[in-house]
Amino acid sequence: MIPKEYKMLPLEKAKDAYTIPPHTPRPTIGPSSKRTFYRILKMSDDKRSATICSDMTKLSAGELSVMDVDISKFVGTAWVGDIIAYENGDGHFQNPVITHRAGQRHQHPAQLVAPDEK
Repeated sequence: MIPKEYKMLPLEKAKDAYTIPPHTPRPTIGPSSKRTFYRILKMSDDKRSATICSDMTKLSAGELSVMDVDISKFVGTAWVGDIIAYENGDGHFQNPVITHRAGQRHQHPAQLVAPDEK
């Protein structure tokens, strides 16, 4: 059996060729963001309250600065390691939104990734 020979076509653009536009970049979390992001560090047994941290890289007196918030809106859907966000005007921490899941470490904001996870 004789092997088939393939010829390379010229790399010229045809006149009727359709140009595919480049993908638009995904939006990133920047300083102009209207939300403040927190990482869930611990959850209560009933999953109605959580301990959250806004910056995993800053330590005050060797400890992370954390706070406890009510996340009863997410009972059964939020997990330890998820990133939640609050609108900047939400001073009472009442309307959280889950923005990143624990398994998506590559998408987490840089300040919410622990140094040992990098």
